[in-house]
Amino acid sequence: LTAALRNCSNSVTIRHTASAAEQLTQAWRIMGICNEMGKNLAPIFQRMARTRISDEATRRLITMAMAPNDITFKAIQQGKPVEFSSQFKAVIDNVWQYSQTSETQLMPSTAGTVFGAYNAVTGYFQNVKNFGSDDAKLTSILFGTGAERSQRAFELCKNFDEFLS
Repeated sequence: LTAALRNCSNSVTIRHTASAAEQLTQAWRIMGICNEMGKNLAPIFQRMARTRISDEATRRLITMAMAPNDITFKAIQQGKPVEFSSQFKAVIDNVWQYSQTSETQLMPSTAGTVFGAYNAVTGYFQNVKNFGSDDAKLTSILFGTGAERSQRAFELCKNFDEFLS
């Protein structure tokens, strides 16, 4: 077991100390939460993977998900003309490029699907955007801009039928 876990990055190590029992209880609780979340999210992601989306709708969804603020988001959502900064345009282009070229984006469950649109946003933060350090990347993905934009993309994709109207 030790040899198998030596290079494993998604594991938890608990030292045999006085607090080991408490840590095991907490790990057990976290594993239960993850298991339940997986059960609840699986049908949502499966529906996203079965739902087709046009390139135009994908680009609009990416633009809305990556909107830098609520005012821009609402203007895009309402179809109002908005002048985007060159920086925002570059971000949209980078996410779009990722959505069209990444190996994971070309699989049947992602290519041309709502899940692919969601995956393009999350994949941008995980695989494209330069954060400068691993700590900054982790912070963004878990608590910062990456988390906010990914959550927005999830809500748009989860409610895709409403998004189209």
